[in-house]
Amino acid sequence: MKKLYICGRKNKILLCFSDDGCINPKDAEKWARLIAREWGEINEQKKVKASGLPGLVWLFDCAGHGGYIMVASMFDVPETLHKYAVDGIAVWNKEWVKKYGEPYNGITVFRFEEDCNWAIFETTYPDVATWRVYNREKEWSKNPVLIDVDAGEESLLDPKRALLARERLASPDEMQRLTEERLESAKKTVARWCSEDAKIV
Repeated sequence: MKKLYICGRKNKILLCFSDDGCINPKDAEKWARLIAREWGEINEQKKVKASGLPGLVWLFDCAGHGGYIMVASMFDVPETLHKYAVDGIAVWNKEWVKKYGEPYNGITVFRFEEDCNWAIFETTYPDVATWRVYNREKEWSKNPVLIDVDAGEESLLDPKRALLARERLASPDEMQRLTEERLESAKKTVARWCSEDAKIV
């Protein structure tokens, strides 16, 4: 086990790596949370469970912003996504990388903000779009409630939407259609709002 103090963008944290340079998953999460806090207080985080990802990914909702944060080796991430690196070997001092880069397997934090970059991330890794659709419908199927703090009462957020979510989850064809819609929306977002060199079609 190797240990490394990361002097990140704002704080210094201790991360642990295996002998082959892979980061300890708990430390990857700690690093992702550190970066997410730049968006404000963390309201919610979810681990993204999708196949084909080169590292660990979380979806963050924070007080000021949100999006995906991935901790992965830059060697496993397409070069077109390297510009979304915000911390780690891909953005550190090049002399440090020459000296220490190899043992730490190119470990880097990538950030894809909710405004537009989410679309680049999901079109690069389409299984993330599938996960996002299923996650959304599962959350709605639980029949979320609103809490009226003044009255101290709970009320259903939207019973019709919860019923629709259950119906959608019971239909693989409908879930496939929703995923395809999301990916189409992501491609349109990339085409309309994201920079030319980030376009993925």
